[in-house]
Parts: sequence; structure tokens; C-alpha cells
Amino acid sequence: MASYCTWRFCSLFNITSSPFDKMCIAGTCTEDPGGNTPATVTTKPLALLISFLAVLTATYLFQQKRRQLPLPPGPRGVPIFGNLFQVALKHQWRQQQEWTQKYGPIFRMRLGAQTVIVLGTHQAARDLLDKRSKIYSDRPELVVSAKHLSGGYRSLLMRGEMWETHYRLQSTVLSPRMSQKYKPVQDLESKHLIHALLKKPDDFSQQLHRYSASLAFSLGYGKRLVTPHEKELESIDTIVRNFAEAAALGRWWVDIFPILDILPKYFAEWKRISPKLYQHESELHSTNLNAAREQKGWNWAKVYKDSPYSQGMPDVEIGFDLGSLYEAASDTSTIAQEVFILAMVKFPYVARRAQEELDRVIGKSRLPTWQDKDSLPYIEKVIKETLRWRPVAVNAFYHAVTEDDEYLGYRIPKGSWVAANVWGIHLNPEMYPNPHDFNPDRYDDEKLGHVAFGFGRRACTGQHIAKNSLYINISRMLWAFDIGPKIRSDGTEVPVDDMAFTNGFLSRPLPFECSIVPRDQGRVKVIEKEWAEADKDLASILAEEKLT
Repeated sequence: MASYCTWRFCSLFNITSSPFDKMCIAGTCTEDPGGNTPATVTTKPLALLISFLAVLTATYLFQQKRRQLPLPPGPRGVPIFGNLFQVALKHQWRQQQEWTQKYGPIFRMRLGAQTVIVLGTHQAARDLLDKRSKIYSDRPELVVSAKHLSGGYRSLLMRGEMWETHYRLQSTVLSPRMSQKYKPVQDLESKHLIHALLKKPDDFSQQLHRYSASLAFSLGYGKRLVTPHEKELESIDTIVRNFAEAAALGRWWVDIFPILDILPKYFAEWKRISPKLYQHESELHSTNLNAAREQKGWNWAKVYKDSPYSQGMPDVEIGFDLGSLYEAASDTSTIAQEVFILAMVKFPYVARRAQEELDRVIGKSRLPTWQDKDSLPYIEKVIKETLRWRPVAVNAFYHAVTEDDEYLGYRIPKGSWVAANVWGIHLNPEMYPNPHDFNPDRYDDEKLGHVAFGFGRRACTGQHIAKNSLYINISRMLWAFDIGPKIRSDGTEVPVDDMAFTNGFLSRPLPFECSIVPRDQGRVKVIEKEWAEADKDLASILAEEKLT
């Protein structure tokens, strides 16, 4: 062996000088460290080293250039607070739509110390949140809602490996394949809904809420909620309301200036409020979890207990996961169906056309079933338009970017919060002409879609169940009832404002009146008969052999 060899240096940079092993940098060695004799020296190590340094230099210069790119345009703010005092107190998504029209498909806001990037077009949202989901699937570190109110256990707000684990855990019960197995439960709850609307049409909002909550509670915990006033339903409504109020972004300055979390309780109201709300919620979720494990039949709580992804988790963490699914399902599906009824009041000709299709395919002697879905293309278009016309989640919940990025010549700094303005995307006239019209025929273009269920890996995990609920309920409501404006005793219509919605992450129609009446007495008899004959034994419907 040569007296001097830089084999270790060559090994470090993976420089190979022979077909046998790593060799020395000078071509004078007669043996490699393993004792093999090379036939020839086949590369030029110095040239490889120079190439390696050139790559390092080019990478550094590229990163420097990216850092020098401008941030996206946006409204001019003030020192320290940025645009904090310019953000609308209500219906911020409408303001964001206006700013998209002014600044372009991507614009920037500054909320205190935090950079917020808003994506105002379908293309921008897809390009970043879908196509680059690897670096856009994180969540902001929200001090109050994630840390204090949820103890780090609310899956919507989780980050990193913890979220990855819970995502896999939820996927065991919410996958497309598993979601199709829940149709018998949805069939039962749907028949209950149609029968309840027959008896109490003025309580349509409560009946829709009972459907959504009972479906989620049946699957999650193995128990139906048979009235809109069950304690389990009222308890979750309280939790949702408390969380929405206490966790509203902008209520607490600590979410904008996280350093404020060092303040003692005396000066930090969020530290005085949060423990009580967290204790109430964790106790409720734990109680429901333990009761579900003792219920007859199959349910998600039992699946979670045996899942490899839940091993080592404390019960409070598992309980929060299930409870989060229950919270989300009980609200989102309800709102979407309220939007559908609002649309039928404002656009009665859509209901009439859908009923023509239903009468032609179904007839008058039975309710629509799952087997009819492929024969009802107009109903499918009505569902898509419902989700687009007035989106439930008006802004996709904040994502966070984990690396510096570049888009359309703008710099997106690591750690930025990224929001897709779903409201603006769905009401963009370039993509949806006359966007405030409820027009199912726009989906004759099969390439046209919507973004109601979010983006990338953070898209709604329960969307397959939600779509099935919308199909079975919307088809049956239109088959059974004429839905229209409420008529006063003097023959005039009660006005309904289709832009009157609540403020918040989930935006629902403000209470409105409408008319829901059976189309004829023959359909009334069908509804009564099908409800009377429905199998109401949930344990039998959720038999393990049917669900695994």
C-alpha cells in the first residue's frame, strides 16, 4: 500500500476511483484499504470535488436569491401591529375576497409578529396546499386553542408526528372503504329525519342537527340520539360554542404575540378561562369513551382501543380524538343541509327539476335508496352546487409552511400561516359565472369541482360519510316535500336573505323561515310505512362481522 493515502477523504465524499472500493485522491496507490488491487483509476477526484463545491455554491446563491424575493403584495399596515386593526371584525372572508381582487391571487397580511399568506384563487390553493402538501400540511402554533383549551389533543390543531399518528388512527374508520359500510346507519337516521320533518317541519334545523349528531354518535359511541334534546347532543353543542368563542383567532393577543404566554394568570385571562373549559370537555369525552366501550355492538371507540396507532395513548387523548370527530360531524353536515334548504327557498325551479328526475327514476311508491344514486345525475349536481354556493368552512383552516418557498415570483417565509379563501374561490365569476346563482347545470362541465372539503393532507377526513349523508337526505327530502318560502296569512312571502350568515370559521345561515309540506298523501303513507318497518336495533346494524 502506498505510504500516504487520503482514502478517508474520498470516502467522506463518496469518490470512487475503481470498481472495487473507495480509493485515494491521488492515483498513486496500488491497493485500496481492503487489499484489492485496482486495474485502473477511472475517475478524476479533483474534478469531482470541484463539482461538489460548485453545487454547494449554486445552492447557497439560490437560497440567497429566494430570500431577496419580495413578499406577496398586501394592505399596508402599521409598525408592530401590522394589519391587525384593518381586518374586518365580521365576515373576514368577504374582505379577503375584495383584497384578492385588489392584490391578486396571493396576498400578504401581517398580524402582529405573524405573516399570513392568503390564497384567493383555485389555482393558487391547488398549487401550494395540494401539490406542495409535504411542506404545507403543518398548523400554526395557536397558544390558546391548541395548548390551553385542548391540551394539545385536538386533532384539527395537531402538528408533526403526533398529527401523523392521529391521522392514521382516524383513517382506520374514515377511509373510503369503511365509509361505505356505514350506509345502513345513514339509511335509518335518514328515514327518521324524513319522518320528523313530516311531523314538525318548522323545526327543520333541529331535525337536521339531530340527524348529523346521531349519526356521528352512533358510529363513534354505539348509541343513537333519538330527539334533538338528548343530553349528549346538548353537551357537545355547549363545547362547540365555548370553543368557537374562546378560540376565535384575534380574541387573544397571545395568539398574535406568543411571548405574552409568559404572563401570570392575573394578567392572562386565557389562563383563567381555559382550565375550566378543558376540564369540562375532557371529562365529557372520557365519559362517552368509557360508556362506548361497554356498549353492545361495534363502534369507533372499540376500534380505537385495539388500534396499533393508539397504543400508549392516554384515554383523554383517545377521547379527544373521537370527540373531535363528533364535534365536526354534528356541525358541518347540519350546516350544509341548511344551505340546501335555503337554496331551494330562493331557487324553487331547481327543486322542481330535481323532482322531475326523482319521479321518473323512483316513482311514488318508495323512498330513494343507495342503489338509485347513479341514476340521479341531477341530484348529484345539486349536492355539488350546495357545497359551492355557500361554503360551510368559508376559509380552509390555517395551514403553516415548514420551509421557505417561492410562488409567482414571491417569497413565502418558513412559518407563515397560509389560508385559502374558500368563499372567494367558490364565488369567483371567472370560474363560476354568475356565482350567486344556484345553478347545478354548471357541473355539466365534468372538470369543474369545488374545494369544500379542504386541501392536501389536511382535507376533511370525514368527507366520504358527509357526501353519502347529503345524497340520501337531499334526494329523500326532494322526493317527499315541496320546499319553498313561508307564506303569511295575507298571502305574502316571508323574505329570506341568502347572504345572512353567522360569523366564524364555520358559517351557517341565520335562522330563517320556510315551508316544507308533503307533495301528496301517497308519499305521506310511504314515509310512515318505511319508518315503521325500519330496523332500529343499532347493535344489530353495527354487528362486528358487517363492519370488519
